[in-house]
Amino acid sequence: MTHSHSRSHGHDHDHDHLASALDLDAELLGSYIDDAATVITRHLGRAPQRIVDLGAGTGTGTEALARRFGATHLIAVDSSAEMITRVGERARAGGFESRTTTVVADLDDGLPPLHSPDVIWVALSLHHVADPAALLREAASALAPGGVVAIVEMDGLPRFAPDADSALGTLEDRCHQAAAGAGWEALADWTETLGEAGFDVVHRDTIRIARTGPNETIARYAVHWFSQFRHRLADVLSDSDVALLDSLIDPDDPASLHRRADLTLTAGRRLWIARPATDHDVAVVGGGAAGLSAATTLARSLRSVVVIDGGEPRNAPAEGAHNVLGQEGISPLELLSRGRDEVRGYGGEVRSGTVVDARREDDRFTLTLASGGTVRARRLLLATGLVDELPEIPGVAELWGRDALHCPYCHGYEARGSRVVVLATSPMSAHQALLFAQLSGDVTLVAHAGDAIVAEDRANLAAAGVSVIDETVERVRTRDDAGTARLDGVELSNGTVLQADAVVVAPRFLVRGDLYERLGGTLSQTPMGGVIETGPMGATAVPGVWAAGNNTTLNAVVTVAMGEGVSAGAAINADLVMADVLLGKAVEHSRR
Repeated sequence: MTHSHSRSHGHDHDHDHLASALDLDAELLGSYIDDAATVITRHLGRAPQRIVDLGAGTGTGTEALARRFGATHLIAVDSSAEMITRVGERARAGGFESRTTTVVADLDDGLPPLHSPDVIWVALSLHHVADPAALLREAASALAPGGVVAIVEMDGLPRFAPDADSALGTLEDRCHQAAAGAGWEALADWTETLGEAGFDVVHRDTIRIARTGPNETIARYAVHWFSQFRHRLADVLSDSDVALLDSLIDPDDPASLHRRADLTLTAGRRLWIARPATDHDVAVVGGGAAGLSAATTLARSLRSVVVIDGGEPRNAPAEGAHNVLGQEGISPLELLSRGRDEVRGYGGEVRSGTVVDARREDDRFTLTLASGGTVRARRLLLATGLVDELPEIPGVAELWGRDALHCPYCHGYEARGSRVVVLATSPMSAHQALLFAQLSGDVTLVAHAGDAIVAEDRANLAAAGVSVIDETVERVRTRDDAGTARLDGVELSNGTVLQADAVVVAPRFLVRGDLYERLGGTLSQTPMGGVIETGPMGATAVPGVWAAGNNTTLNAVVTVAMGEGVSAGAAINADLVMADVLLGKAVEHSRR
């Protein structure tokens, strides 16, 4: 069996016609390669040095990758000598011939020598392979350490009708349905196959592409597809539909697609990025301050460590992180970006993903990702943080992290001397008001929840000069400031509007503790909420599991979370050292 784009869609062996179709596809839809290249670079942590393009066809993908990665060597593989000749011609014309190698090979016979590529790129061709899992197992062995496989498939057939309810749109629907019935749209989902072949899926996505006319290229591409419908589906379409297709693809017909200037193009590409599964020394769940600090500590001790991060940092809305020595006011997202770079700089790995399950298997932990991939590690650090459950007062969520605050040490200095209104929704609210009274002489507390303020609180607040209003809050008013919601006063239920520069609320802290509970742990209850209870350096009651950050210490600021991460990382490394020493002793004893 051949493994070239020469068996693509129409299974048409006319190379000139096929090459034209592939080039049209690349011209109109090739922008997805830039999106894929960005993901690849993120997971490699650097630009690739060597990329293999399996099923290269005319080399449009090879060229796009060569242009995106200016110093990368490309190996283009295709079963068709004629297609490979076209790749060489394209490389010469494009000025990247010196860093391009072409190979004619049938992938059913196995991979040719690939010389340890960083990336194996398989776009719209893996479904032609007789045994994809076997090929992927070979790919896993062929990759350089840390390398990835990138697989691309279509996400449905392209659509061209600008109006879905038009005659063209309804014909398109009937053709798509007929194509599905004929097996065209048995779209592969490679997640399970990748797992069987020994890969972890680290990224899975659908990239949508839309183009609008007037565009002669869209018209030519539409003619290609409707010609495929006409010639391959004639036996299952009605005679009237076949006649209409004849009209649409005939360049001399007044109704021909060749003459349409209003055609649009919508299509999609499905992308999988996967790397060979490995057993890590440590898996860190959560890429915040605690998790990244722990990972850096472990990587500096030459441990194999992977961080899996869902990309939802608690402090993302804040403009700056404070009390971070030497980096005062740094953007929280910039701080995390630098942290990820540091982990990778010491040889650690940071993956984007969400862990949905964790279990212990013998002396290893297996984490299941939402992408369907898995991660195995000897030790586990949970740095999953918490979620702030805000009071159900309109306007608070929109202002959270900017004008709606909760921590005087995180944001209080920036609110100094301003008009501060504290919304009393919990027993912590009076304490908050007293702390903010240190920073401003204009602090008002609204006793929104009747049982939140007791008599002793009122006496203390009065002594600190804090006014108390016994009323409930209708909403926190907002105004638009160049596209950003800003505070515009606090409206009470009686219609009074309090002027304010900042509102202070006490959220409910909800620890992300589901993975700990899946592993057999139990959250410990505190007045502020449930936490993962740990020892002095982060060890939990579950053997082999550590925790650090806001899931153990609800009031931990960034630097405290960092410190807990460093301590936990050091403790895990020491634990592994002793485990390896004991293992060495056991092996030595068994030899006697």
